[in-house]
Amino acid sequence: MPGDEPPSGARSPRVATTVGEAAPREPALDPTALQSLRDLEAAAEPGLLREILETFRNTGFEKIEAMRLAAREGNHGMLEQAAHSLKGSCGMVGAHRMAEGCLSVEEAAGQGTCRLQGLAAVGAEWSCVLEEIEALLRTMP
Repeated sequence: MPGDEPPSGARSPRVATTVGEAAPREPALDPTALQSLRDLEAAAEPGLLREILETFRNTGFEKIEAMRLAAREGNHGMLEQAAHSLKGSCGMVGAHRMAEGCLSVEEAAGQGTCRLQGLAAVGAEWSCVLEEIEALLRTMP
């Protein structure tokens, strides 16, 4: 209808305004997994979710550093083991994208290669996961 069209040069809000513009990102931590942990906490003991998140945060740093060290040394067995361990921890807290990245690194290491891109992707996702964990911990007693 005349007059209902956006002014010349205006863009529809449903279309990316820049080539390569990212769509809104899903949370790094799956809300359903977090709710399951909250439910477990309610049935078990207060503070359980905080303990799980703090443990994941603290051991996550160690596991990522172990993966980086193994990649630098070309130690595929150590890389595979560290990626596998971190993948399991990610699954427990609902860090599914990070777990997928760990799986990719684990599988490549099991075949005798180091996927540096995969390792970089795990590190980048770790930053997102860590940001969400820190935000959650700030809201907990």
